[in-house]
Amino acid sequence: MYPAMLLMLLFVAFTAAVHEYALPTRKFFSRLGLCLASVAAAVLLIDYFIQVTVMQPSLEKGQLDGWAMWTQYNPNGVFIALEELGYLPMSAALACVAPVFTQRNKVERTIRWLFVLSLVTVVCALVGVSAARGIDRGDLFEIIVISIVWSTLIVTGPLVAVVLRRAAARSPLTR
Repeated sequence: MYPAMLLMLLFVAFTAAVHEYALPTRKFFSRLGLCLASVAAAVLLIDYFIQVTVMQPSLEKGQLDGWAMWTQYNPNGVFIALEELGYLPMSAALACVAPVFTQRNKVERTIRWLFVLSLVTVVCALVGVSAARGIDRGDLFEIIVISIVWSTLIVTGPLVAVVLRRAAARSPLTR
């Protein structure tokens, strides 16, 4: 859980860096993305912190009364719902910062399309899983949304780093 909590903070830093890179005419989009990233990180930090500080010690001490809704192993439990609630705005944050990448080069086009595609795929997955399973989604959507968001970040993270590095090399403030 501790690495997951650190990753949430790094996600906010990631979107903050994209916000700083944004042109003034695109700051609205990056600010919206940063706000959504902060909401997502807050929800997921609370989720992960409670799991590590409450659930794990309770399990070790055999304090299991009323535990069913709170275990991360319950596919209809609170933690699954919190993760869905956290990763949905995370995906939306990526789509919001997509318009920041306005350059007509291949790297920025790829970033832009992958960020938008991530949100479209997440929404389609939510609709599809909900249509197939109704309100009893279990943990299927949670697994899908986490897979989509982190796959997107794994692919686009290095691309965004290249864009930011190139921009820093061009900036007279970094010399």
